[in-house]
Amino acid sequence: GAAHFAQVGTLVADMLPEAALAGGGAGAGAAPPVIEQHCTLENASARCSALALHASLPLVVAASAREDISVWDTARRARLLTFANGNPAGSRVSALLLLSDSAFVNAETLAAGSSEGCVRIWRSYAAADGPHLLSAWQASAAPAEVSLRDSPLSLAWQPARATLTAAGGGSGDLCLWDVRHEALVCRLSAPAVSAGQVTSLAADAASPLLAAGYSDGCVRSFDPRAPPAAAVVAQLVVGRGAVSAVSIQPA
Repeated sequence: GAAHFAQVGTLVADMLPEAALAGGGAGAGAAPPVIEQHCTLENASARCSALALHASLPLVVAASAREDISVWDTARRARLLTFANGNPAGSRVSALLLLSDSAFVNAETLAAGSSEGCVRIWRSYAAADGPHLLSAWQASAAPAEVSLRDSPLSLAWQPARATLTAAGGGSGDLCLWDVRHEALVCRLSAPAVSAGQVTSLAADAASPLLAAGYSDGCVRSFDPRAPPAAAVVAQLVVGRGAVSAVSIQPA
């Protein structure tokens, strides 16, 4: 009820500029923080379709407009390696997640989601001898071929549960996967009246709650513990266009 809406309201507010939330920034009088450019990395592609930043190392992983994935050392401003993800022609890598969880694997691991609905798990992605494909599976429904590039796959990771949530392919469903066993835990659906597809995902690290942004401008909060018909615990309309990003901030 109200508690869920308050939580999602905080989530959506985090998507807006702080000055806008404060009514234009009046009152505090403090100067805005200065953001300095650290470096520029040329990916040699017409488009960067996904990015992932390491939490503690100066590493950035970037995907090209098709299937190439590059690993950069930002401290040295150097590309460490580039490898092909292997997604089919006409598709693109649309999501990258660094699964730095020692309970799952003993090496740095990268999850790459591509628009045909497949997830590939790469082990030792920054190692000198190149990455190794650890696992791959169809994580979401494959879109129609005509919309292959326009139906990106979104991913969210909950390390405490080793659960990877995937959504996309023109569908409004969320598929929760046990990564250790490549097993589908459950499938969550938005109300049947919704015609939107999932365009962004976020997972709460401290609880099973998930948030999904949709192409119809809605943000919906899901609780996998609830019965399927009651899994949507909150819904907010934040605009008319697609929701490009959502995040959940710790309480």
